[in-house]
Amino acid sequence: MTQPLILPKTKGLSAWILGGVHGREPAGIAAICSHGPFPDYCLVAPCVNPLAFMKGEHHGDSDDYKECFWDMVEWAKKYPPALILNLHEDDEAFQYPGFYLYHYGEDKRIPYIVLEAVRREKLTIAPSEDDTWETERIENGVIVASYETLGDPNIDEYASGVLGTEVIVAETPSSVWPIKARLRAHAAVLSALPKLWEIVNEPPRYIQ
Repeated sequence: MTQPLILPKTKGLSAWILGGVHGREPAGIAAICSHGPFPDYCLVAPCVNPLAFMKGEHHGDSDDYKECFWDMVEWAKKYPPALILNLHEDDEAFQYPGFYLYHYGEDKRIPYIVLEAVRREKLTIAPSEDDTWETERIENGVIVASYETLGDPNIDEYASGVLGTEVIVAETPSSVWPIKARLRAHAAVLSALPKLWEIVNEPPRYIQ
């Protein structure tokens, strides 16, 4: 059973920091492990799918991957996430060699705060394209997540659709970027956490 490395020390909603959902994506794991102390409201799981990581496989065994998903569903019952930062890598990004992200949620400020943090590192953002390798549209570095194109059990889709969580899935192009650049990109994503946490905790706005 997969367990988080750090659990929230506060009650109520939490922010989840995830890495290693897929086994061949080491930069997110390393960025989380080298990050300074996380705020008390964070649940931190640097390597969600350790068996896939040890095997050097994308999912590992199908049962391993599905078990990780259901473990995270159980975490959500105890530590419901208002925000998820899920750090991934893309080893097929030959045609689009830049950082991009998936955004699940309603607040359009959230993806652009993350992108701005990456730009400050002077790293390339993937260009806008009508048709990516996953038949989804990248627009200014953002893929608005499409439930129709996702087949695997997916904590990001579950949290957004069932719990109303704002989710960022950050992708670095491991096929073309060296590890140092990928680490900088993921560190930049993590640096945006305080601002993102402010946004997801804003009181509702009432329009008269």
